Amino acid sequence: MAIANVEPDASSLVGCIDRNRLLTVNEAKATIAAKGWTNRALAQWWGCRPEHVSRIIHDPMRKRHFDDALRGLPSAAAVRAQGRA
Repeated sequence: MAIANVEPDASSLVGCIDRNRLLTVNEAKATIAAKGWTNRALAQWWGCRPEHVSRIIHDPMRKRHFDDALRGLPSAAAVRAQGRA
């Protein structure tokens, strides 16, 4: 079964990032900010403390699923509009 080649959204900050490597600290921060989140709000959304989010961002050996979670994070505005934050 072939996997469809999906073009990245040109307006997306993360569309040009090589998914075979981890995000840099600056890329992770920019991804979070571009989606309208702060570390504190993201921590509340994820059910952890802001310090934990910061440790994840700054960990050069973090697990890949954290980067996947940041890339797929919904916009904070959409979450607020649905009344889930």
